[in-house]
Amino acid sequence: MGGSITNDEKKKYGFYFSPEVSDRIDASLAEDNCKSRSEFVEKALQFYMGYLGRPDSNLYMSRVLSSLINGAFTQNVDRLCSLLA
Repeated sequence: MGGSITNDEKKKYGFYFSPEVSDRIDASLAEDNCKSRSEFVEKALQFYMGYLGRPDSNLYMSRVLSSLINGAFTQNVDRLCSLLA
């Protein structure tokens, strides 16, 4: 996602979200280490555009799911190791 971009270099857009989507965004901010709704929406759009841009979107999703599973597995191994130590 490139280098550091300041707010002065970004364009402002207005979007409307249903209350359910807005609540889900707010609930997911900390989980995704986002400081703002704008950061969360930008990351979500980058992900979705990557998905759309793949010639074989199934391959893209396979890589993403593989990465997520690997991360969860690594966290569990780390927890087990700390319990055994």
